[in-house]
Amino acid sequence: MVTQPNLQAQAISSPGSLELHAETFTTDGADECWIARADNGQKAGQCSLWWSTTPTHPTHRIGLIGHFEARDHTTASMLLGRSMLSLKSAGCTLAIGPMDGDSWHSYRATTWAGSQPAFAMEPPVNVEYAEYFAEAGFSPYSNYVSNEMIFAAVRIPKLHQLLIWFAMARFRIRNIRIDDYDVEIERIHQFCCRAFTNNHLFSPIDLPAFRALYALMKSTIRPEFVFIAEKAGRVIGLLFAMPDINQQLRGESVDTLIFKTLAIAPEMRGRGLGSALMYRAYRAASAAGYRRIIGALMEKNNHLLEITDQFHTNVIREYALFAKEL
Repeated sequence: MVTQPNLQAQAISSPGSLELHAETFTTDGADECWIARADNGQKAGQCSLWWSTTPTHPTHRIGLIGHFEARDHTTASMLLGRSMLSLKSAGCTLAIGPMDGDSWHSYRATTWAGSQPAFAMEPPVNVEYAEYFAEAGFSPYSNYVSNEMIFAAVRIPKLHQLLIWFAMARFRIRNIRIDDYDVEIERIHQFCCRAFTNNHLFSPIDLPAFRALYALMKSTIRPEFVFIAEKAGRVIGLLFAMPDINQQLRGESVDTLIFKTLAIAPEMRGRGLGSALMYRAYRAASAAGYRRIIGALMEKNNHLLEITDQFHTNVIREYALFAKEL
């Protein structure tokens, strides 16, 4: 159910000729939305707040800060200060951000930008937002990395043997059927909700919302880079990869594949299925002339990072999600 933003009538002034206004600018179920405007009416920043439908926590009631934008430190201080007041008034005891409502949408702030340009569907590649949260008293709550995988260093024999073993054990790894996209997305939705249930800050997502997310990507999907693993007709693994369309937008040739989602059924973890899926994608990317793969936005200390170690990765970006007790 989508809740309507709780709009307040007053504008809140701050030094530097800035004002905060409660204005609706999202339909993502936010409980409250704030925009910072300069005295000339131009927008200086914004954020949305969620407290009605947020992830569960064993000791806290979580409030989320997302859709965060700020042009400078003063604007960020206003927005985050107002956000913490609103969340505390709503009964929240832990503020987390930046997160756009849940982990199915954009979240994380860049803490180390490196030297490479932004890839498709990546959070803003600037460290200022992380600095703004830190200055407001927030601390890292969870940490993430994006890795670049070097083709030449992949351990081919070991990974090839994995594919043979899974085939002999009657596991099937196939590509997504783009001509039956709606049915495929429904099966992927059911699987992801099962595979991610125990993930950090997991929130369930209904099928219409999930369809809407993947409808946006349909035009950029290359079915030869989306792999579904099945056993007896049941989905047990998924690797969803896509070309880095940001390269095309920059006028470059597209030579990078992004591993957007890698998910393994709980009962299959530790058996090599993730490695087998990644190797299948590596072979497909190499055959198509791609030069590198980016493993995107993986949480540190996650079992998926252990899988990517076989591909001799280099860290290209670091991120964090921030939290503060209220």
